[in-house]
Amino acid sequence: MNDIIKSALSFKELKRNTTKLTLPNNSQKTSYILIVDDSYTTLTLEKNILKSYNYNVITAVNGAEALKKLSLYKVDIIITDLQMPVMNGYEASRMIRALPD
Repeated sequence: MNDIIKSALSFKELKRNTTKLTLPNNSQKTSYILIVDDSYTTLTLEKNILKSYNYNVITAVNGAEALKKLSLYKVDIIITDLQMPVMNGYEASRMIRALPD
């Protein structure tokens, strides 16, 4: 799991230190991973795994909540379920891709 996250983060040219992800220019800007899932069991499991590797994790239980979180945090990776109430992962992904960078 950690190799997958490292690989994805390398596209953003981020490096990991022992406490948080930081941009290479040492600006100390915190990076986040957003997990979107309506299953609290899955959400908690994924969150705990990522936090055990010192990643900063935020969570949402549906696509609509994920969009709200994206307005509050600079997210580098989104891990999402596809079948969720309120707004599913497909619709959330379409809306997220339409957001300006």
